[in-house]
Amino acid sequence: MAQIAYLPRMIQAALWVFVGGGLGSVARWAFGQISRGLWASHVASVLGTMAANFVACLLLGYVLAKQPQERQMWFWAVGFCGGFSTFSTFSQEVLTWLRSGDYGWALGYVGMSLLGGLAGLVLGARWA
Repeated sequence: MAQIAYLPRMIQAALWVFVGGGLGSVARWAFGQISRGLWASHVASVLGTMAANFVACLLLGYVLAKQPQERQMWFWAVGFCGGFSTFSTFSQEVLTWLRSGDYGWALGYVGMSLLGGLAGLVLGARWA
């Protein structure tokens, strides 16, 4: 895949994002399977989602701090981290709490996720 220079730039970008996103999505699925095994409570999926998003932000901070080449940015930042993080699952979990009237849990989850993501981003950048 490293020798794709003859392809137009946008197609190259799409291929790198596609491969990175696919690998990130499979890694996210595996992470979810493992987290369900570690946390056998009713909040297992929420903890797994928060942990996955934290790890994605940690990796993103690390990658961005390294000032990657464009194709590495497509693969890691846009593809892998985009596939590994899970805003859709996070949104569904928040909506479930809102629908059940658990506004405090929903707000706490949103706050913890935002702060955790930002902390992961900063820690990843410092780790680099």
